Amino acid sequence: MIATLDNLVVNDNGLRLFCNSCVRCVDLEVNALVERYGAAISLPEIGRRGRCKACGAKGGSVAAANAIVGENGTALHKQMAYQ
Repeated sequence: MIATLDNLVVNDNGLRLFCNSCVRCVDLEVNALVERYGAAISLPEIGRRGRCKACGAKGGSVAAANAIVGENGTALHKQMAYQ
């Protein structure tokens, strides 16, 4: 089974994109991606379509991020990578 944007929406997860060239990391707006590409698009395809705003490289790795709030109120994150 390949993870899709719909899986992120159902599980209330976020999505991070990592540049494979300069290792920049950004959190993406899942709902905006669903509006643009549809809920059935795979997470690896989102990574392939990404372009880094810092170095201009095309393509990257994505990771589903599930925010967990720590005892002191700061957000901690679990990640599952999809390449």
